[in-house]
Order: sequence, then C-alpha cells, then structure tokens
Amino acid sequence: MVGVLSKKVNVPGILAGIVAGVGLNIVLWLGFPGIHWMWWNLIGCAVTSGVAYAVSGMIAGATGDTETYTLSRAGIIQRERPWLKSYLALAGYFVLMLVILFVIRGLG
Repeated sequence: MVGVLSKKVNVPGILAGIVAGVGLNIVLWLGFPGIHWMWWNLIGCAVTSGVAYAVSGMIAGATGDTETYTLSRAGIIQRERPWLKSYLALAGYFVLMLVILFVIRGLG
C-alpha cells in the first residue's frame, strides 16, 4: 500500500516495513492471545507503513522511477478513459441483475 500510494518510500524502507509488520504479527499471535486476530491487520498495516516511512527517511537513496508505479488521480483517469464505456456497461448490467432479482423475489 505504501509503495503504491507514496513517492517518498524506497525499496529498503518497504522491505524493512514488511519484516517489521510480519514480525509484530507473529509476536501478537504467539505472545498476546487476548488480542483478536482481526486487529492484527490494522496493527500490522500501521507498523509496516510507519517503519517503511521511517527507514526510507533515514536511508538516503534514489527511489528510482516511481512515476510508473505510483497512483495519481490524473494518471488513473487518463489511463482508464478508454475503458469508461466498459465500466458503465458493467454497472448497467449489475443494476439490471438487481432489478431482475427484486422482480423475481416480488413474484415469489
């Protein structure tokens, strides 16, 4: 998530974040049975993001050509414009299926 949504992180930061997040989840799993497993996702994501930013800030290095991989609103709209008709057709199909479902359910 951090690697795709931010241009400020680099590869060592992302790798350190992944190791820290997974490591913390293992510690939570083995050492803290009172914490429900669904919280592990939120805690792991927060730790992974925080460590990735922190390590990237400490390690000066080129982030490379991240423009290709980083999401931006203008880039998404520009790349997805040719698919707009297909997306609208899928949305229309979904609405049609809901209408058919409600009609069948109302008849039965």
